[in-house]
Amino acid sequence: MEKLKVSVVIPVFNEEGNIVPLAERMHRAFVQRGLVYELVFIDDHSTDDTRGRVRTLMRQNRVRLYLKKGVKGKAQSIMEGVSYARHPIVAMIDGDLQYPPEAIPGMARDVAGRRADIMVANRAEHNEGLFRKFISRSYSLIFNKYILKLDYDVQSGLKVFRKEIMDFIDLHPTPWTFDMEFLTKARYIGYRIGSRDIVFEKRTSGKSKVGVLRSSLEIGLSAIKLRLTEPEVGKSLPEIGRQRLGLDVYKLS
Repeated sequence: MEKLKVSVVIPVFNEEGNIVPLAERMHRAFVQRGLVYELVFIDDHSTDDTRGRVRTLMRQNRVRLYLKKGVKGKAQSIMEGVSYARHPIVAMIDGDLQYPPEAIPGMARDVAGRRADIMVANRAEHNEGLFRKFISRSYSLIFNKYILKLDYDVQSGLKVFRKEIMDFIDLHPTPWTFDMEFLTKARYIGYRIGSRDIVFEKRTSGKSKVGVLRSSLEIGLSAIKLRLTEPEVGKSLPEIGRQRLGLDVYKLS
């Protein structure tokens, strides 16, 4: 039986202190569970030693590094990273170690076993500041649940999905709105979305790149735009989309 293969896309900007421990935790998690993996780092022109730290890992052929080509922001980094992915299942995870890389193998098995086509890590516990927690939960309630009818943690920085999905949708995200557009359009053409709870940890190294108020405004405007327009899809619909137009959203226990 062929081993499950996963490409992990990691957008980074000034994360020199997190690169090596993230890679080490990722390696242990995948090896212990018998999965094949690769790490695809997309560096958004860091000004610290982020690229140097990644290069120390590149003696292993499972680690690759690319310098960002497009506009600044995580959304473009993710799309470029997915384009470099070699395996049929893709995970995306922030490089700040606030999301547990140990959750990826289980989420990938859910996708491979067709329990879901996209798995979202739901931040059930937030070990972070009260202000950011308040903004995050308020945003989720207003824009995700009530406007877009997306009943899971849309802006979570950890997701696992079938790479093929990107072949059937056209995305034009702003720097912070990849997740919302991706999930809305994938659901529209019939892909199923599931979630698993994780603990969102405090950052221990480096500084947050998120301007909470600015990104919230950007995300909110994008949510309203998506709600008022019919999702744009690319090429032809996959078989799954012809069978059902994306109303199946559920949470795995």
